[in-house]
Amino acid sequence: KLGRSYEAKTWYERVINTTYDPILDIYARLNAIRQNKEGGVNYIDRNIQALVKMAKKDRFEDYRDIIYYTAAQMELERKNVPGAIGFLKLCIKNSPMNGTQRNKAFLQLGNLSFDAKDYRTARNMYDSLNMNALAREQDLSWLPDRKAALNIIVAQMQIMDRQDSLQRIAAMPPPARDAYIKHLSRYLRRLQ
Repeated sequence: KLGRSYEAKTWYERVINTTYDPILDIYARLNAIRQNKEGGVNYIDRNIQALVKMAKKDRFEDYRDIIYYTAAQMELERKNVPGAIGFLKLCIKNSPMNGTQRNKAFLQLGNLSFDAKDYRTARNMYDSLNMNALAREQDLSWLPDRKAALNIIVAQMQIMDRQDSLQRIAAMPPPARDAYIKHLSRYLRRLQ
C-alpha cells in the first residue's frame, strides 16, 4: 500500500521460504511476482516451474486447482496467453464440480477466447459458468448481453460453415461428388 514494492517482494519471498501452508506459499509467489519490477522473465519462469513441481506432489492434490490458476495468472503477467490457457484448462480439470476456482477459470477462458475472437469457445466457457457463485464475488452485469450476442454470432457461424461445406461438395466433379455422398451416407447409417 505504501508503494515500496522491493520490501514487499522481500517479505513475500521470506514467506515462501518459511511457510508450511500451501495456500500461503502459492499466493506469496503470485504477489512476489507482481511486486518484482526487475526480476524479468526468468523470475516468473522459476516460480511457475516451482508451482508445477508443487502440483505434482500428492500432498498438494487438494490445492491443484489453485496452483494451476495461480500459474495461469503468472503466465498472463508475462503476456503468455497460450500458456495461461493451458494452465486454466488444468485448473478446470483438477477442480471440484462447483469450485470457485473452476468458475474463475471458465470466466477467464471465456474472456481470453472472446478477446482472441474465438467466439465458439467463448460461448462454451460462458455457458459453463455457475452464475450464482460468481455473482456474489464480482459485477457481471455485462455477461448476459455478451452471452446473447455470442449465441447469435455462433449460430450464424454454424450456418456459414454448413453453406461452405455444401458449396464445396457442389463444386466437386460429378463422379467425385457421387462417391463422396455415397461414402457420407454409409458413414451416417453406421452412426445410427
